[in-house]
Formats: sequence, structure tokens, C-alpha cells
Amino acid sequence: MRIPFFPRTRASYEKHHYGKDSYRIIDSVVNSAGTICIVSPYIDIYYAKMMAKNRRAKFYVISSSIGNDAYQLMARKRYISKRRIALGTVLSIASCALLLVLYHLPDTLVIAPAIAIAASFSVLSVSKSNITVKKPSKFIHSKFYVCESLAVEGSANLTYSGTHRNIEQISYTEDAKRINALRDEFERLWTD
Repeated sequence: MRIPFFPRTRASYEKHHYGKDSYRIIDSVVNSAGTICIVSPYIDIYYAKMMAKNRRAKFYVISSSIGNDAYQLMARKRYISKRRIALGTVLSIASCALLLVLYHLPDTLVIAPAIAIAASFSVLSVSKSNITVKKPSKFIHSKFYVCESLAVEGSANLTYSGTHRNIEQISYTEDAKRINALRDEFERLWTD
């Protein structure tokens, strides 16, 4: 049944999505490069890890209720991935063993650990966090995600359940005017 006083008009540049797989669109924003602005009352560790791994982007996040583990990861000033720690450990052990096998001299016992430590530190170079988080004084229930070429807004929180399991309604656009309007709204919320 069509309600007569609600005309069916919408801007041609805006697309809508309804369902359980809104992650396909939202993840394209989170995995893009450049400056990414995120407003979501709830953010979980799944998306905190995704942001931390995306070294091509700088994230600005406004969230009222970030999960504690997600906040710890996102608010960290420096970040070392588990992969780099494992690689550094393997590299230091391998270089130490190689030096001990190649040179049977007692002096090698002093040199090998030093070279191993230097090799592991070269792999473990610590990089600055690419995420800046703001917890607002008032609860913000808005949800929108903006990168340089795409803006998404709707009901989906930045959580695994919100984007993969829940039935959510989102709108997304590549329209520059709408992207700029959401960036302006983000700046207003950021400075509040």
C-alpha cells in the first residue's frame, strides 16, 4: 500500500542498502587511503584492528562507547604488529645461529647477539598510530563513515555484529557535495 503524502523521490546519486551485509560498503571506506572520518557510538576490536592495519590511511574517530579492548588499540600512540614481532624474533635467532655456524671463534659469542639484536630492531621499527580518537562529552548516536570518495550513513555501528549480522539500512554516495557536508558535520562534532 502506498501512502499518498510520501512522494517516492530521491537523489539519483544516492544508493541504499538494506540487509546483513552492509560490511561490503562500510569496509570499502575503512580500507581506503587518505583521511577517513568515522562517527559511530559503538566500535569493537574487529574494526579497531582493521583500522590499525590500514597504514595508508589516517583515521579520525568520534565514538561514545568504544569497547575497552578496541579503545586500548585505537588510543595507543605507537603500534607494533604481532607479525613484526614474530619476524623480528625469527630473524634474530636465525642470524645468531648463522654467525655461530659460520665462525667457530669465541669472539663470535659476543658479536652474534649484537648483530641479532640489531637485525630484530630493524624489523620492529615502531610506527606512530594512524588513529586519533575522541570520546565526546554527550552521547552521539549518529553513524557515518567518510573517506575522500565515498560517504556512508545509516543505522550500522562499526562492529562486526552491526555490519555482518544485523539487518541494517545504510545510504552511500560518491557525490562531492554530500561528502563535504558530512565532513563539515564531522568537524562540528569534533570541535564541540
